[in-house]
Amino acid sequence: RKPPQEQNDASDASDASDASKTQPQPKPQTQTFQSHPSHYHPGPDDEWIHVGSKDLSAAVQLAEDAQALTHHLTDHLAAGKEAAPITWAFLSRLSGVAAKLSQSLDNIWWLPISRAFEGLPAITGKACSELGKEVELFIRDGHVQLALPVIRELRNILVHLIRNALDHGIESPEIRRQRGKQPIGTLTISAMTVGTWVQIRIEDDGAGLNIETLRQQAITTQTLTPHEAKVASKAALLALLFTPGFTTRSQVSETSERGVGLDAVKDMVTALQGRLCLTTEEGRGTTVTVCLPARLPSE
Repeated sequence: RKPPQEQNDASDASDASDASKTQPQPKPQTQTFQSHPSHYHPGPDDEWIHVGSKDLSAAVQLAEDAQALTHHLTDHLAAGKEAAPITWAFLSRLSGVAAKLSQSLDNIWWLPISRAFEGLPAITGKACSELGKEVELFIRDGHVQLALPVIRELRNILVHLIRNALDHGIESPEIRRQRGKQPIGTLTISAMTVGTWVQIRIEDDGAGLNIETLRQQAITTQTLTPHEAKVASKAALLALLFTPGFTTRSQVSETSERGVGLDAVKDMVTALQGRLCLTTEEGRGTTVTVCLPARLPSE
């Protein structure tokens, strides 16, 4: 099914990434969260119910079939002999009911991406407490909508990327002061629609990655031979971060133990037929970009 407000087509996810640099971005709504635990409390008009995704998908398909049947019946009657007025009256009512059913299911199937962000401030605050770090979390949802199954998976992806950024990227207040930074780090999650893609960025202003350290780690872990590591480009070395078992840390924290590697996150994104990329600048921070199709092929 198509989202209620589908954007213009884009050729692929790489176009989405390029387009975001040139196209004017819509002014997003911004929410700022301190790094202390908080909880989401649904209101009386925003209660959750458990619905099987297969059942919901089947209901969506039935609504489409109902609309198609009314159109076919209308064409059939229009091409034949004159029908009784009551026949057209019932047909009109059936068409209206089918349209309302389809819209109602759209409202269930397509959710604001902000649903995937619920609970992230609490998760961020807990991780900061465990790691002895201070972070201000900014969330900009960009009025983006995604299908219900994607929202569920995206939240898991974001949880792992937030933990990764806090554990590997953001420095402690003491180290940040020594480097001339504000003691409180920043972590920004933003979403926007670019063509037929939804782009979610997780940006931190942490330490970034040292490319030469990655090069040496590739040799140490025997991921690359010394010669391969010597001639490897920055892009090739960053791609190693998505290799199973490859890490830039020698010690494992309690936070990272509960998380998963970037290779597993990449698999989760790929399962949604999306793409994952990473850019970094030493001393200034790292940005992970998740590109997901706004509409899955099966919808």
